Amino acid sequence: MPLLTVSEKKPLAKGILELVLSPMSDTILPGFMAGAHVDLHLGDDFIRQYSLTNPSDAPEVYRLAIARDMKSRGGSEYVHDILSIGQEIKVSEPRNHFPLDEEARRHVFIAGGIGVTPVLAMVRQCEATGQDWHLIYATRSPDHCAYRDELLSYDKNVQFHYDSEAGGPLNVSQILPEQSVGTHIYCCGPEPMMHAVKNATEDWPQGHIHFEWFSADSQAKSSENEEFDVVLDSSGKRLTVSADKTLLEVLRNNGVPIASVCSEGICGTCETYVLSGEIDHRDNVLTPEEKESNEMMMVCCSRGRGEIVLDL
Repeated sequence: MPLLTVSEKKPLAKGILELVLSPMSDTILPGFMAGAHVDLHLGDDFIRQYSLTNPSDAPEVYRLAIARDMKSRGGSEYVHDILSIGQEIKVSEPRNHFPLDEEARRHVFIAGGIGVTPVLAMVRQCEATGQDWHLIYATRSPDHCAYRDELLSYDKNVQFHYDSEAGGPLNVSQILPEQSVGTHIYCCGPEPMMHAVKNATEDWPQGHIHFEWFSADSQAKSSENEEFDVVLDSSGKRLTVSADKTLLEVLRNNGVPIASVCSEGICGTCETYVLSGEIDHRDNVLTPEEKESNEMMMVCCSRGRGEIVLDL
């Protein structure tokens, strides 16, 4: 895990700053594609995920945009108020659960607020590779619009929506393009916007709609917790996960080292392969097709039904 230095910290918009992390000495940063994020280790057991904006096979720095969120668990406030130029922090290698679909003929991005961060990386990648794209970007006002000057330079490819000028939030049903072969929708923003896009695209092919969640979906319907068994393939050890425990807790309590950051199924850190059994998926990382395959699960939040065998 590389140790990086905070080399820049500058305001982008109201309540939003850009953080630039530079490698120390001759460290070579791992490359990444648009949609990727990293974990910032801000202290002991204080880890937060933020999206990267500068996709590259050989990046010289990592650039992130971070909004101050008064309802957050303290990560954004730490970055805004405490993290200083020259400070060294541990940063994970990039992970990507929100990539551009290589089969898409056209990419339509819908971003709200700080949700523009991974989307900006996608826009930059599309520009670099000559792909067809369009962005709808909604913020409370022009003052809250991050990277506004750059996005204005893309002219008609970007459609701005300011709540303060429009008299209210973005009406997704009015701006959503007609369904057409090869068009993919990518959405990142506040939960109400995510649900509006989700509802408006119910009749679209599921593989053509992509979401990046910043927090667990509060409207997600989950079944009641039931006790289930898990078998560790390498040892044959059988463990029971009671209704009041998570699979992650049981694994760790039995000496199985599982990395986990968010504990709510949005970061993908705890992804584990499943060799057999039925899974009660409760994450916001895996696609519908991946969930249906029953080949992997997020052990921090998802559960088994009856008995499952893990590749552990």
